[in-house]
This record gives sequence, C-alpha cells and structure tokens, in this order.
Amino acid sequence: AAVPSRRPGGRLISNSTGDYADPDMVRTPDYWAQHLRQSVLLDASMSTLLNSGCDTFVELGPGMFMIAALRRSTGWDSGHTTVPMLGRAGDEELGLLRALATLWERGVDHALDAIDDGGAVRCSLPGYPFAGRDPEGDQAPPTRRPKPDPPVRVRENGAGDPDSVRRVLERCWRAALGVPSASADDDFFALGGESLTAVNLLSRIEERTGFAVSVTEFSRDGTFGGLVRLAEQERSAHARPKIRVVALNEGGPGRPLFLAADAAGNVLSYRALAAEFDGVRPVVGLEPADAAAGSLAIEDSAAHHVAAVRRRQPSGPYTIGGWSFGAVLAHEMARRLTDGGEQVDALVCLDAFVPGRPGRPVGLDPGFLAGNLWPQAGIILHIGQTGRRSRQDPGLRRLLLAKSRVLARYRPGPADCPAVVFKAGLSRRAATRLPTRLSGLYGGGVRVLPADGDHWTMLAPPHVQGLALSLREALPDDLDRKD
Repeated sequence: AAVPSRRPGGRLISNSTGDYADPDMVRTPDYWAQHLRQSVLLDASMSTLLNSGCDTFVELGPGMFMIAALRRSTGWDSGHTTVPMLGRAGDEELGLLRALATLWERGVDHALDAIDDGGAVRCSLPGYPFAGRDPEGDQAPPTRRPKPDPPVRVRENGAGDPDSVRRVLERCWRAALGVPSASADDDFFALGGESLTAVNLLSRIEERTGFAVSVTEFSRDGTFGGLVRLAEQERSAHARPKIRVVALNEGGPGRPLFLAADAAGNVLSYRALAAEFDGVRPVVGLEPADAAAGSLAIEDSAAHHVAAVRRRQPSGPYTIGGWSFGAVLAHEMARRLTDGGEQVDALVCLDAFVPGRPGRPVGLDPGFLAGNLWPQAGIILHIGQTGRRSRQDPGLRRLLLAKSRVLARYRPGPADCPAVVFKAGLSRRAATRLPTRLSGLYGGGVRVLPADGDHWTMLAPPHVQGLALSLREALPDDLDRKD
C-alpha cells in the first residue's frame, strides 16, 4: 500500500484471472494479496498472450521456464520466435548478445525508436524488496508480422533420402523451438530448449521418420548438425540393438557402474550423478532403443539389458543399479546374472518401490498399492510433481502408466548378491524395518541408507553430491580399482 503507483500504460495479463488485468485494480494492495493466495492460471494467461497478435516473445528473467510453457500451449505457432534474454546459467554475455541480435533481426530497434518518439522515459525496474519507486515506461503496441508459408510436405519414413530427412528434422526443430530456420551450429539448449522439450522433439522425429535418436546422446551435442548426424547414424544402421549402451561420464580406472533407464525410457536423470564419478569409474547408461520396449514385461526387458551389459563387459563381477523403475529392472538383471553363474558385487537401488515377498506379484503388495495411488492420481489429474512432469510431456504420461502396469505384474525373485538401497525421506522406523523386509530377496545382505532431497530431486544438485559420496563409500573398496 505504501509503494507509489500509477495506472499502467501497457497491457498486463493477470495470472489470477488468465485475462487482461484491470489497470486500476493492479494498483491496489487487495489485488496483490489475492494474487499471492490464489492459484496461478498459467495456461489461461498463455492462451491470452498467444491470442494477442504478438509473434515474438521475450523471457526477461534467467532460465527458459516460461518460454518452455508457452511452447506447450495449445495456441502455439511454429512461426513464432522466442528469445531467452538471460538464457541458461553459464551463457553470460554470449547469451545476452545472442538475444539482442535476435531482437534486432525482428525489428525491435524500430519499435524502440517509436517508443522514444512517444516521450516515454526509460528507467530501471525496482529490485527486491521493492524500492518504493514507480517504474515508468510504456509498452510498444505489438506489431503483427505475416506468418511464414506452410512447410512443404516431404516423405517422412526411414527410406527417405538424406535431403528429405534433413527437411523433416528442420521442420521438427523449428516447431519445437519456435525459430524460423535451423543451421548446423544452432544449439538446441542455447535457443531455449530443455530436457522435456528435447524428449518431445525426438519423439516427434521418431514418429515421422522411424529414427529413434537417443536423447542422452543428443544432449551431449545439442546442435542441429549433431542431430542430423545422429539421425544419419540411425538411418544407416543395419541392425539396431534393443538396448543402447551410453557412456555418461569421462570414465575412470574402476569397473563400470551400469544404470538402467527410469520410467521415462532414458538415462538423462543420471548425468549429474555420473559426473561425480569422473576419474573414478565409468558410469554407463542402459536405455531402450525404441518406444515399444516400454510395454515389455520386466523379465523380457531385463534379458535385453543383460545382453547389452555383456556386450560392454563380457564377464563379471558386475555393478548394476537404477533409480525408481530402473532399480526394479536392475534387480531382475542381477537375478538373471547370478542365476547364470555370474557375480554381481553390488546392486544399487535408488529410491524405488521395495517388494515385500519374493514370487508374489508386485500389484498385490499393500505397500505398492498405497505408494502407487498418489502418483497414479497425479498422472491422471495432473497434480503433484508426477502430474506436472507428465503434463509438460504428454508422451511421459503414457509411459508412466504403461510402466506402472508392467510393474504391477512383475514377480520379483531372490538375487544372490549384496544390495545397497537409498531411500529419500527415510524415517528411523523404515531404516530399521527395511533390511529385515528385504533379507529374503538378497542373499549377499542389504544396506539401507538415507538420501537427501525427495524422489525427484535426489539426483540433482545440491543433493546428488552427498548421494555420490555415500554411494562410493557403500560400494566395496575393490570396485574403484581396475581388475
């Protein structure tokens, strides 16, 4: 109430209503009190913005969350342009210069001249907490630009010639990022792309070409030229393995730590953890080569994973693990290896459902039914962390539901190996009871250790550093030395 204000000269969209804000209401403290207490109607606000006639959208703050949300909105047009002003951490001046150059290409310098002619005064916005100063300035009216011509239709199958494939890739790239063109050096992540956007891009490419490009490999070289090279490798491959083997770090002298993909079907979630093992031991990701693998029974999928592990490391001892669904898959891999006479010196389970009785379907376990109810509701109703992520990536919703059904049918058997189980939010009672509950599953004994953060953040900074340290201490000493 004490902050000086005046009626805004430009149009504002209210997150409280999803429509244009009343210029007089935004000057009242009651409006902001209501704004803080009510839900943010982001979808409705995005729709209003997209219907405003604008074709260039600038994210002023650091990161690209708002740009990513805008691209997922129903009214998004691939001819629109998005500009992350500050971009990703580490872009520094280069990111700002790139943004200014893009705005210059879009004619913003002429728009600023028009604003100056109108007598507006440029000044800095107040910081936090508010400096008690009125931020003055007007907003230039949006300039409508003609939409680009519709793309030319080309053949969209795996037998297409390289030029046709490149045109399909370029169209998918432009639609995902909202850019007018694509050149070899254009960087997907520098242009505002994020992990979920990359998953959607590569899913669309697979639907249109049949080429299943690994999102993990693409994230290493996120340029358009790198995408073309990966697609060409897929096109020229005569026999695609069922499971990709992806190196996740710079390696080290120890034996590999194999990590099975989570329910999303890729190993992106392990990148930060793998980086903590640089120079210590290789961390290798195992991810399905196509979407059809998502419906395989865990026993069948584990057989393909074991074959992939043997290609990378012909004989044991093996170190295997996974997070969430990947940990269950790793358990079945360890069971198959030990039943076949191989040695598994450590099975690493990162915050996964822990089955109770060997040989009993997981879907009949009361703990699974209770623990799975909330994530299932989140997926269906788009609530909570699971719902938010599945809403950002519609394909992820189908994957999570499919993996939940696959998991419910799984009958875990005992594995004759030691296990290390990390649980987020581990209570003292659970830490005491879990080893006893798991004793029938692991003949080599089991250790249960706490993990900082929650299910979704334990593999991300800052929590991943503590997890990596605990994991290195928990693994047998000889695992960090080459055989």
